[in-house]
Parts: sequence; C-alpha cells; structure tokens
Amino acid sequence: MELFTPTDWTDYELIDTGNREKLERFGKYILIRPEPQAVWKKALSEEDWQKLHHARFSRGKPGSQQLAVGSWQSPVGSPQSPVGSKQSPVGNKQSPRYQNTTGQEVRRSGGQEVRREEKGEWIRKPEMPDQWMIGYDYKEMHLKFRLGLTAFGHIGVFPEQAENWKFIYDTIKLAVGSKQLAVNTGDSEPDPVIQSSSDPVIQSSSDPVIQSSSDPVIQSSSDPVIQHPVSGIRVLNLFAYTGGASLAAKAAGADVVHVDSVKQVINWAREDMEVSNLEGIRWVIEDALKFVRREVKRGNKYDGIILDPPAYGRGPDGEKWILEDSINEMISMCAELLSGQSAVGSSQWAIDNPQSPVTSHQSPFFILSLYSMGFSSLIGESLVKSHFGTEREIQTGEFYFTDRAGRNLPLGTVTRFC
Repeated sequence: MELFTPTDWTDYELIDTGNREKLERFGKYILIRPEPQAVWKKALSEEDWQKLHHARFSRGKPGSQQLAVGSWQSPVGSPQSPVGSKQSPVGNKQSPRYQNTTGQEVRRSGGQEVRREEKGEWIRKPEMPDQWMIGYDYKEMHLKFRLGLTAFGHIGVFPEQAENWKFIYDTIKLAVGSKQLAVNTGDSEPDPVIQSSSDPVIQSSSDPVIQSSSDPVIQSSSDPVIQHPVSGIRVLNLFAYTGGASLAAKAAGADVVHVDSVKQVINWAREDMEVSNLEGIRWVIEDALKFVRREVKRGNKYDGIILDPPAYGRGPDGEKWILEDSINEMISMCAELLSGQSAVGSSQWAIDNPQSPVTSHQSPFFILSLYSMGFSSLIGESLVKSHFGTEREIQTGEFYFTDRAGRNLPLGTVTRFC
C-alpha cells in the first residue's frame, strides 16, 4: 500500500487538525470544518483557531434550512449561482457526492437502511465572501475552481484529489504523445473524426439543458446515445461532482464525458471548465449505474475511466445508490467499457490493440477513489483485481495531508492502474 499526498498546491494548506475538526486555507481564506477522523487534540489553541479562521461550519439539526448568514435560497451568493438556488446541491438530497462523507450517514440496522442527514450552518466573519477562486498548477495544466459554502460543509473541491489529477494528466499526455509520434513516423494513420456535419452532439429534443453552440453537451434523455470522435483519448468520469478530474483529462487533450446526477453540480463544473480556459467537455445528467449499463449495451469503449462513488446517493429519477450494494456491479460494467479490456483482464492488451488511441506504450487507465470510512484500500484492490485481473501493476493506497504539527490526516483510498 502506498501513501499519496499532493505537493503542488499553493492555494491549499492543512494548517491544523484535532478534536474532530480541521483548519484549512483555501487561497487567502481559512475555514474550520468537521473532520471525524481527527480524533487527536489540536496543536494550536482554540484562541488561535478563532483568530485565524474566516468561516466555521458547524452541524445543525437534521433537516435545518437556516444558515447563519444570508438565506437558504442564497447561501453563497445570488440565486442565479449554481450553488445559490434552492434546488442546488447545497441542500439537494439527490446529490450523491455531497452525501459522500459529511452530508449523510448510512448504516444498516436489522436489515433496514437507516439514514441521518447532517446539514449545518456557516458562521462567517464580515470579510468572508460568498464565492472566491483558487487555482492549481501542474506542468502545463492550469486549473481554476470557483468555491462556495454549502449546507453540507463542502466547498466545491477536494484538494487530495490533485494526486489523481496529476496521474490522469501524465497518463493521457504520454498516450497522446505516443500516438502523435506514431503518426509522424508513418507507423499509423490519423484517425478520422466521426461527427455530424453541423453538431457533434447527440441531444434530446425534449430535455434541452446546459448547452451552448461552442460547447458540446450530452443531455439526459430516456436513452441518450453518445458519438465519440475516434481520434484522441476517450475518458469517462463517473460521479464526477465539480469536475477536477474532468478538467485534468481535458487539459491533457482527452475527449471527456462527465457524468453526474445533479444539474446544478454540472453547472458548477462547467463554470470551472470555463474559468480554466478549457472547452468541449460533454456533460451527462444521469444516474451513473444506469448510464454505464446503457454504454455496455451500446458497445461503447473508453481509454480511461475515473470512478469516485459516494457511500450513498440518489439519481435524478430517484435511483438509489448504496456503495456496498452496487459497487461490484459498477466495477464489472467499467471493466467491459474499458478499451481492450476483457471481463477478467488480459495480458495481451498491447498485442491485441496496437492501433488503439492509448498505444502499445500506454495501456488503458482506471481510477477508483473511495471515501467511506468502512472501506479500506484492500477492498478497492480486491474489487479491481476481481474484474480486471491480477496481471496489471495496480497502485493501492491512501490519500492524506499533513498539518503543520506533522500529523497525517487520512482522506480516502485510491486504487488505480495504467
């Protein structure tokens, strides 16, 4: 097992941890948020925490719809903001990612599902804005994120995921470079792009959401069909939230499909794409498991799959996701969708797929991140080996950040290969 901690952040720092809280800096603003795994004592005094922070999130009564500053309809800005409307993921029980860690506790009692929602309130100092920007830079990748305070304590970015963003960026860059080298040396022909002459997007006429003439979009429908350009690297991001992984894949040159069940989350992700000076991500408002089942039936393939499932969530039509009940089927479907991948893995990938966009120098990649405190990294590793085989070199480990006092805070597990 490996330990992964991002070292490239300038706009994020874990300052202190303890007493089930964490003190974090996002850009020039410092927040206090609950952290159930920080069971040790704080290194700094409570007076220091009070002096340093700009906003503090505390748990409210379940079902509470009142914030300390502003109103429920507009907790972080104008009602037009993706995180400012009443139907936004700040208070939307449909949002899978917001219920990932702090939003909802899911347990089993006597064979029945028991849920406890935990909304809260932000107590802000006067200088704390509704929204602000941070950036993340790695090599030639320059990402921007618009942050805001939500009713479940999330703010629009998970900084530990930067380790996956680097992995995605480097993997795709290597594949794109290998493919271009093959074209330049005459070892292969450029792949034609298959698309409609006027619109490279398949959309539902009855559900026109999130679309502009310059930004291709896939919209939710009863049976959405995706047409991929056959040139380039095709990447699928499931439970994609505000899209840091999608941005990293797009920045590296991939053709990206971003799937999330909440329209407001996708609006937020699209904002981040635009402020990062990227374009062309395809957005899908759909239940993730339903989507991959359809993709398998269509025979579609991807050269990279990013899977970031919550412990519990619901799709746009009320579909229920419970991690321990559905993760095995989800990984099985992903194995069928991955380019050149048989249901149980194959050591012959490079031989059998010499002309794949992911060349013989770079096999398809897969990333599984898990945040449920009951799931160790060994579970992710066993799931991946069960469906992709044991012959791949699989990385398994934990994300963490180190605070100024030298304590390591675990922030989920990852299993990945390329």
